[in-house]
Amino acid sequence: MRVAISIFIGINLLFSARWISFDGSTSPTPPSINIISGDRNHIKYEIVLHGMLVEDTTIDGETYQILDLPGEGTTSEVGKPRLPQINRMIALSPNSSITVILDSLEGLSLSNYNVFPFSEAEINDGVSGSFLKDTSTYQ
Repeated sequence: MRVAISIFIGINLLFSARWISFDGSTSPTPPSINIISGDRNHIKYEIVLHGMLVEDTTIDGETYQILDLPGEGTTSEVGKPRLPQINRMIALSPNSSITVILDSLEGLSLSNYNVFPFSEAEINDGVSGSFLKDTSTYQ
């Protein structure tokens, strides 16, 4: 079941969001993506998240947090949580295959966040659209 309400969303995160640092950095810092090693058969990356931008927004009396990583995109399924994501293209030879292995993954648990749902307005470059919230996801 989805709830629909017409709204206009104008997100200007660089001026109104606060920086939540994961490593002590004092200003918004894009994720660091470094090649650790590589050859014709493999490539190993290190991705470090220094923090995230958080902006509070209230719709119909409910407060949500809009989360962003500087310079990166977000998930884009309308009505589902709008979560930061990192996308990179890599070149592969035509007959190659790929295997992804996570060598180590450090976790961070954050509480009291009500993640803003992705909206049609973001698809339409800020032009007003419906606010949709997938209520089965937000239980």
